[in-house]
Amino acid sequence: LGVVAPSRRQKQQRKARAQQRAATEGFLNWRSDSYGQPGEEVRLKLILRVVADVGIVGLPNAGKSSLLAAMTRAAPEVAPYPFTTLMPNLGVMQAGSGAPVLADLPGLIEGAHEGRGLGFMFLRHLRRTRVLMHVIDAAERDPVNDYVTVREELRMYNPQYTSRPHVVVLNKMDMEDAYELEEELRSGIITVSKRLSEQHEGEPTIPSSIVSTSAVAGKGITELHKALREVLGMKDSDGTNQLDPELIEELRSQGIDVDSLDLT
Repeated sequence: LGVVAPSRRQKQQRKARAQQRAATEGFLNWRSDSYGQPGEEVRLKLILRVVADVGIVGLPNAGKSSLLAAMTRAAPEVAPYPFTTLMPNLGVMQAGSGAPVLADLPGLIEGAHEGRGLGFMFLRHLRRTRVLMHVIDAAERDPVNDYVTVREELRMYNPQYTSRPHVVVLNKMDMEDAYELEEELRSGIITVSKRLSEQHEGEPTIPSSIVSTSAVAGKGITELHKALREVLGMKDSDGTNQLDPELIEELRSQGIDVDSLDLT
């Protein structure tokens, strides 16, 4: 009697069964395994918070989005009416070493800490910021009072917000009335800042710096960049400040003129 070799189809069937056994071995056993139980079901509510170094705050139509566009490559929607920004916009400030992230938040109104104007949705995004950039419309009727309104809303929502360093930006300084009142506005902001600091047990509410800008004309943007970088503890973008001191000494020991290097 001769031995009949298996056909190609039989070989394929044997191979498929072997692969199936190898895949299920140690996992499934039809003799002992049974049907599983229904899985657990959990309903979660996840809250997204923007991660940024600088949070841009202010009343509606203060020019926050225009400043973000002037300082970064972001392209937020800009229009001459309040509440143009409905969701936070992010931009990266490219200047020198490091690249801090700026978050432009929708405008805050009185009562935002209680949820007015969807304040809860916006204010929570400041949780992870290191510095606040408070934008004021210098051409408004009472810019100093606008500053106090926003500072109080921040404090009532989370007192930690007002304890963070902040830079005040007097925007729209290209307007004639605003330019004439610049010194008065600066003095008024410092005065109310000191008063708020005394009222709230010495909270450091005094601004780190006050910068005059015009987002439309592009004025004061360089000064604002520098002010933010100083508050963030970052080095300037000019000269040898970007290099580690030990590296500078090593380069100079090799006869390299560090001061002539273009590091911008």
